[in-house]
Amino acid sequence: MIEFKTKPYPIQILRERFSGFIEFGRPHTLIGTSIAIMVIYLIYSPYSLVQTLMDGSVYFILSVALATNYYIVGLNQITDIGIDTINKPYLPLPAGKLTLLQAKFITVFSSIYALISSWISGQILGLTITLSLLIGTVYSLKPIHLKNRRFAGPFSIIVVRAILINLGISYHIQLYYHINDFLNRQIIYLLIIILLLSAIISLMKDIPDFDGDSFYQINTMVVTYGELIIYRICQFMLIVLPIIGGILSIVFWQSLPLLFLHIFIMLVIALKLYQTNILSNDTIISLYKFIWYLFYLFYLIPILEIVF
Repeated sequence: MIEFKTKPYPIQILRERFSGFIEFGRPHTLIGTSIAIMVIYLIYSPYSLVQTLMDGSVYFILSVALATNYYIVGLNQITDIGIDTINKPYLPLPAGKLTLLQAKFITVFSSIYALISSWISGQILGLTITLSLLIGTVYSLKPIHLKNRRFAGPFSIIVVRAILINLGISYHIQLYYHINDFLNRQIIYLLIIILLLSAIISLMKDIPDFDGDSFYQINTMVVTYGELIIYRICQFMLIVLPIIGGILSIVFWQSLPLLFLHIFIMLVIALKLYQTNILSNDTIISLYKFIWYLFYLFYLIPILEIVF
C-alpha cells in the first residue's frame, strides 16, 4: 500500500517558526527581563502608572533589553547544539523548529539592533548593553568560553542579571527623567535580592544539565563538585533569601505586611524544597522553574511597597 505524505500548510510552517522564535529567546528569561525593565521604570517614573505605561521610551528600552536577551541565549544555543541534544532536545535547534541559519540571523540581528539602539538612546544605556553583549559573547565562545570556567561562568550571569540591569538601566532612566536618586532603597533591595537569586539560578541551571556537560567536558561547578553539593548550597541560599528580604523590608520600609509576605515566601520555599528529590530530574527542573517565579515575585516587591 502506497502512503502519501501530506505537505504542511504554509500557516502551519509559519506557526512552527514563530513558536521556535519565541522558544529560542527562552521565555522564562524574556519574562524576567521584561519585569525587571518595567519595575525599574515604575520605581523612578514621576508619573502615574498609566502615564508611565503610555511613555514610548519604556517600550523602546524594553525592546533593546529583549534583543540583548535574544543575543545572549541565542548564541549559547548555537554553540551548544551538541550539548542540548542531550540536555534539552526540546529546544528549537535540536528539535528542528529553527534552522541553524535562521538562529544565526536572529542572533546577529538582535545584537546589531541592541548595540545601535542603545547608543542612540544614551551613553549609559549603550555602555550597559555593550558590556552585557560582550559578557554574553565570551560566555559562549572560545577561547575564553566562560561557561567552561566553574567560577567565572556563574559570576558572569550574576554581573549581567543583578548588577548591569539594576544599576545600568536604573541610572539611564534617572538621566531620562532628570532625577538624582541613585541607589535608592528599592534599587538596593533589588540589587541584594536579585544578586542572590542570580547566583542560585546560575548554579541550579547546571544540575539538570549534568549528563551533557560532563559528556562534553564542560567544567561547570556541578560537574566539578557534584550535583549534591551544589544543590545543598542552593538550598541554603533559598532559605536565606526571604530572611534577608524580610530584614530589608523592615529596615527600609518598616512594613509589617511585607515582612509577613517574606515569611510566607519562606514557608512556600521550605515546602518546595521538601518536595524536591535530588535524584529526580523532574523535581529538580520543577524547582528551577519555581526559582524563576521567585525571581519575578521579588522584582515586584518594591512596587508592592508603594501600595502598602
